[in-house]
Amino acid sequence: MPHSNASTPGILPRLVRPDVHSIEEVVTAVGALGTADIKRLVDMSEQMDARVDKPTEGRRARRGFHSELYANADRPRTHRFIIGLRDDVQRYHVMKNVERSLHDHAELRECSRIKDAERAAQVQSEHLRRACADLVLVLEREASA
Repeated sequence: MPHSNASTPGILPRLVRPDVHSIEEVVTAVGALGTADIKRLVDMSEQMDARVDKPTEGRRARRGFHSELYANADRPRTHRFIIGLRDDVQRYHVMKNVERSLHDHAELRECSRIKDAERAAQVQSEHLRRACADLVLVLEREASA
């Protein structure tokens, strides 16, 4: 794939916007969770949030959590695609509104506990849209520097 320039009009937002596959995966994954899966994911999410101020540990925790969540959808190709996309943009990870992100994570944990797949997908979609908007701003700033 050719190198993309962050200043290329219209290209960047399409590259990093939340993919419909990731939202569908959340619905499938949360719906498939068993009791042990829920406990493991909730624990992983809490550990992820506890590392928000430790970049390297936080990156590993976020990747592990999302990989585990999407693996529950039992769609290996889509799982690889989503995790690959996360890996590609990880170096730009920013949380402009940490409190909002932590709130989203807590809400996703609750959705997982009660297996509310539709609400989990809605929360994840909103969370990804905000993260995407933050990422686009960072990349645009980097391109104009």
